[in-house]
Amino acid sequence: MTVEISTDLPCAAASVLRPDDIDMPEGTEVRHICRDGRYAVAISGRNVLTVKNTVDDLLRCLKVVEALWSGLADR
Repeated sequence: MTVEISTDLPCAAASVLRPDDIDMPEGTEVRHICRDGRYAVAISGRNVLTVKNTVDDLLRCLKVVEALWSGLADR
């Protein structure tokens, strides 16, 4: 199973989110993608619950990063 999340964040967001990828469960992969200057992330794995939990965690992180990024853009 693979889930891809596309954002309006610049590709630099990967440097903020990548440290979260350590100690991933076996068979789970997170790929950070720069597409047309925008950040996307693809989560793959064999276990549906593990993929779901990883997606949930990344969405929580993305919410914070997007809020911080938009706050910086407003300055």
